[in-house]
Amino acid sequence: MSNMQHSIIPVTAGPGRTQTASHSRTGNPQKEMKWYRNCKEFRQFAKDPGTSWFPLTYMPSSLVPFQFVGCGEFGTVFFCLPKFQFNVSREQLANGKSVNITGLKKAIVALKVPYPGLEADLAEEVSMLAAIKKDPNDDHHCQTIRQNFRVPDDPKCSRAMATNAIVGAMSLGDVVRSFGQSNAIAPEELVWHVFLQLSDALLFLHRNKPAIVHRDLMPDNILVDCFKQDIAGFPNIVLIDFGCAEYENNLFNGEFLADAEYFCRLLHSLRGRNKSMCPAEEAIIHNSQDFGKMRQISGHCNEGCYHTEEWLDFVEALHDNVGDLADQQVDAEYVKYDVEQLRTRFEKMALFNRRSAPRNVLRVIKERIFAVAFQREGKTMQLLKKALES
Repeated sequence: MSNMQHSIIPVTAGPGRTQTASHSRTGNPQKEMKWYRNCKEFRQFAKDPGTSWFPLTYMPSSLVPFQFVGCGEFGTVFFCLPKFQFNVSREQLANGKSVNITGLKKAIVALKVPYPGLEADLAEEVSMLAAIKKDPNDDHHCQTIRQNFRVPDDPKCSRAMATNAIVGAMSLGDVVRSFGQSNAIAPEELVWHVFLQLSDALLFLHRNKPAIVHRDLMPDNILVDCFKQDIAGFPNIVLIDFGCAEYENNLFNGEFLADAEYFCRLLHSLRGRNKSMCPAEEAIIHNSQDFGKMRQISGHCNEGCYHTEEWLDFVEALHDNVGDLADQQVDAEYVKYDVEQLRTRFEKMALFNRRSAPRNVLRVIKERIFAVAFQREGKTMQLLKKALES
C-alpha cells in the first residue's frame, strides 16, 4: 500500500452531506488508464459537475469490467465478465473464430465497489443478501448475491460484491420519467402489477426471521426486468440496493410502517402525482387532490374510459398512507396501513385487473418499457463485444 498513489477528493454521501475520502489505485496503472480512456461513459460522468467521480479503487482479479452502470450513496456499480470467460472469448475472436456474445449474457455480474471508508457498510449489505439467498423461494423479487470479496483479515468489511446482473433493466424511476416526460399516464394494470410483485418482495423481507426492513424504497432502487416475465406481457419487478436495510425484531417498529409509506409513495409516483390514471389510451388527466371531487368527475372521461370504485379506493388508500406528498420526509406516524394490510385489501382486485389487461395496455407497456430494455441490452452487449475486440 505504501507505493500506491493517493488522492483526496470530495465524496457526496447523501443530500447535504459531504465527506473526504482517500483513494488508492490498484492493479496495473497502464491497463487501468487505457480502460478509462476507452470508456466513454466514464469520461462523460467525470465531466458532469453535478456529481462526484470515483476512480476504480478495487477490482477483483477474477473479473473484467466493461461497462459503468451507475453510482449511489454507498458505491459504484459496474458490469463485469468473469476473466476466464473473457479471456477464452477474446482468444477465439483473435483466432478468427465466432463468439456467441449473447450467450455470455448470463455470465455478466453487477459488481458494487464501495467508496473508501464504507467497506463495513457493504459487508452489512452482503449479510442481508446472503440471508435472502438462503431462502428457496424463487418468487421473492429481490436482488441475489453471487460473490463477496472480503477485506483480507477483516471479515466485517467487503471490498466489493457481485450480484446477478439484470442486463437491459430500467429502474422504476426510469418508467415514471418515461411517462411523465410525455405527460402520458401509466396504465392502471401496470400499477396493479407493481403493487403485487413489490408487495411480494416486502412481505418476504418482513416475514424473514429476523425480519428485514429495506428502508430505502426509492424508484431507482426498483428494477424492471423485461427478460423475465412471471406474467406474460409484464416485466418482473426486482428490489435492489440493501445498503440501508436493517434487521428488525419488533414487528411494531416504525421502520415497517416506513417501508409501507415508501411503498405507497412509489405507487403514487408511478400513477402520476395529482393525477388519476385511466385505462383508456387517450385518457384525459383528472385532478385528484380532492378525492370527493374526483369521484364526481370520474364519469366525464373520454369515451371508453372508466374508473372502478375499487381503483378509486386504492388510490385513496395510497394517498392516506403518505400524508403530505410535498414533504419528502417519511413519517410513520401518519401511516394507516402496513404492507400486509394493503395486500390483503387489494390483492384480489389487483390480480383480476392484471389478468384482464386489454391489448392496448400491453402495447403501451411494450412500447414504453420493453422497447427501451431491448435497446439497453443491445448497448451492453455492444460494449462487451468492443471490450473483447480491443
